Amino acid sequence: MNTELLLQITSFLIVFVSFLLAFFLLTVKSKNKIGNILLSSYLIIKAVNVSSYFYYKFIDLPIELELLRMDIGSFLETPFLYLFVLSIIYSDFKIKKKYLIHFIPFLIVTIIQLPIFYFANIETQNEFADNYLYSNIGMFSITLAHLQNLMYIILIFKILFKYKKILIENHSISNDYNHRWLFQMNIILSFLFVVAIIKNSQKYGNTDTDLLLFRLSVAIGMLIFTCWLVLKALYAPKIFTGVDSQLRLNKTNASNQKKTNSTILKQVDKLNLFMLNHQPFLNPDFTIQQLANQTQIDTREISSIINHHLNQNFYEFVNQYRIEEAKKVLLKNRELTILEVLYSVGFNSKSTFNTQFKKTTKLTPTEYRRKNS
Repeated sequence: MNTELLLQITSFLIVFVSFLLAFFLLTVKSKNKIGNILLSSYLIIKAVNVSSYFYYKFIDLPIELELLRMDIGSFLETPFLYLFVLSIIYSDFKIKKKYLIHFIPFLIVTIIQLPIFYFANIETQNEFADNYLYSNIGMFSITLAHLQNLMYIILIFKILFKYKKILIENHSISNDYNHRWLFQMNIILSFLFVVAIIKNSQKYGNTDTDLLLFRLSVAIGMLIFTCWLVLKALYAPKIFTGVDSQLRLNKTNASNQKKTNSTILKQVDKLNLFMLNHQPFLNPDFTIQQLANQTQIDTREISSIINHHLNQNFYEFVNQYRIEEAKKVLLKNRELTILEVLYSVGFNSKSTFNTQFKKTTKLTPTEYRRKNS
């Protein structure tokens, strides 16, 4: 089987899987409908772009549509993927007018090409297409697309880093599954980006055989990525923990700096008494907003007290009470399994419970129970 045929088969599989998932996402009932639409858009654009490796065998598209397809694939894939990431990690995500800024590079290139290509006669269009790679507009377009894709990779890493920081400062569970798989997705995307740059560089001066091999490598990578994305998109949304986009990383503010030590100590005592008497930490989904509502202390004040006066984040603050409660339950209810104990005190992960328990006691839960028997 020759390289060109393998490329066509691989590309067809990418298109098939992408359209299949896009259809599923657009028709299935989901709370995150916006996210489904954004991911579907990304998949459809990718599928249409990749289809160029085989559809020429069956249809002959007008040259205008060929260039438009290429520009849409180059400039709109990563913006839709970036917006999809935002829709997953922020529970209150909505489409806003400001997001139109992501389409500016595509519009710039399209507008520049209107008089010299789209509105030109057929002879001029053919000449433009034949010399596209070496023309000023062609090199500008390719460079801009690569820079844009690199920018979105960096932006996704940045937003994921911020998301994880906000998560541990405002939530009592470390359910970072969505952060983990989105981070993995961006790593794969970064690798494909590097391979794609190498592949595109082969268009300048190398043989057709070398270019076909690189295209096949990219296509195989894209097929693996698409299949991986299908599996994650089907299962991950059920356990996503989106955060409110209005939440910000905690910073010491002037109002807290002006408070006296006695005032701060009173608030610390109030928080400790509330946690001990009401045991809200038994709820695995307990958040800083819930604590603020129940204690009548402003969310930012609680965050500042925990971060700057107790030298903890909210996740650590809540887990210390869970561990203390777990120590009691382990000794008082010896018939309970470790799994039953961790669920009863508010944990939802055995690995997290074991890590936090050993960090606090220097012993595993089993060792602690045995030592105190």
